[in-house]
Amino acid sequence: MLTTVSKIGTYGFIALAPYKENASCALISVVGNVFKNVDGGQNGQVVPMEKADVLIVPQGSNGSIDRSQVSQIYWRSNSYNQVKKRAASELTIEKSVAAGSETSTVGYSFQELFPWSFYPRAVLSTSVYSAKTVAGVASPTPVMVDDNLGSTYIINMRLGEPRSGRFGITVSCNPPIEQ
Repeated sequence: MLTTVSKIGTYGFIALAPYKENASCALISVVGNVFKNVDGGQNGQVVPMEKADVLIVPQGSNGSIDRSQVSQIYWRSNSYNQVKKRAASELTIEKSVAAGSETSTVGYSFQELFPWSFYPRAVLSTSVYSAKTVAGVASPTPVMVDDNLGSTYIINMRLGEPRSGRFGITVSCNPPIEQ
């Protein structure tokens, strides 16, 4: 269990300390932890999960992380109590689509939910929670995606036919595994 007594809201539990510019970041596992802020019950103050951009670096260093060189970050199955940002290395986002649409753009700031504001690098899966055609018939047709994660981090869902409903997209801050 990682516990802090922080009333100012600027403390972070985990910080990265790059020693050079454009450092890569790989092989980090943060799994099965409890992050808890105890401030005496006075304010119900929340603290950030980790420090992004305000990194601890040696004096005189210009350390930075090349967020396009991130790989093998496993951040899951953690518990949070009075913590402002809950991070995960894989996220499932639910998207509602209006009637009659064949495509939909997922406009979501994934970076806010990844550790250290890493970028979304791969679409892992799509799901159809509930979908109907224009005629009102249930439509479980799979959703395809055109992702442009390398530059603008926008995901375009192709629904296969005009329909409405709720869809899920699972994205990761790790690049896809090539075989």
